[in-house]
Amino acid sequence: MTEGRYLLSGASDGSAAVFDVWNATEYETGFIAKHRHILLVDKQHQNGHKFAISAAVWYPVDTGLFVTASFDQYVKVWDTNSTQVCAWISQLPQSLLILPVFAILMF
Repeated sequence: MTEGRYLLSGASDGSAAVFDVWNATEYETGFIAKHRHILLVDKQHQNGHKFAISAAVWYPVDTGLFVTASFDQYVKVWDTNSTQVCAWISQLPQSLLILPVFAILMF
């Protein structure tokens, strides 16, 4: 994915979403742009997080991947093309889940 074009978001409901910030889906009065997600992984997804996402970052080497950490004690690496989990780390202590995800991956 092109740097600066896509916004990755993690939410307290356990969902992660990707938005294309260059292409608004609609406009409200004046200059207010609205963006719908182009990718969504929520609790309904077979590999979705069960609790709030504590961190969401783009994978540093391959921009087609992103990493999420959650209070369900999982760190997951997601493929944006297939919306599937490529790798995961489970049963992490709660204290590690508030650290930046890169620090967890180096752990």
